Amino acid sequence: MEHSARRWGGAPEPSARSVVVGAVSIGEWALPLQPQPGGTHALLIGAGDPRMRRLCIASLERIAERIHAEETEEAIVAQAQISRPALVVLDAELSQGSGLEACRRIREHRLTRETAIIVVSANADPEERERAFAAGADAFVLKPFRPTALELLAIDVCALRPSGTRQASADDRHRRPA
Repeated sequence: MEHSARRWGGAPEPSARSVVVGAVSIGEWALPLQPQPGGTHALLIGAGDPRMRRLCIASLERIAERIHAEETEEAIVAQAQISRPALVVLDAELSQGSGLEACRRIREHRLTRETAIIVVSANADPEERERAFAAGADAFVLKPFRPTALELLAIDVCALRPSGTRQASADDRHRRPA
């Protein structure tokens, strides 16, 4: 459902159950997020905490044509298959299910296997990072993070996929090891 409440700046206020939380007009500029074949310039945020969803939306709304936000593993996986976004940002901790399991399921599905995925976690344990990459994440971000850092990482991760191929750079500390 499209949410209609307005916050400062006129952008839609996200709700806990919104499917589409907003669309951003960027005029004549090209969108930095490039869609996968058959996909869209959409971005999907998967986070159980409403504050995390709002932070991710605020961080990324300038670079996406449309942002979808979901809070459970099942809803995230279903929305990824429906909207086929250019990028999925997943919180490792969800209200129901696991962000890492959602990552694995998105990566395994034929329609979404080439989608760029960033996992965000408060767990600083190096094993959490390895679990995220094993599940199929392209990048890992530790909370707390700067909104501009997430925006730049999102652009960078999507830039590695211009032809629908999955690539990684070993010199980026946030990205999957080669």
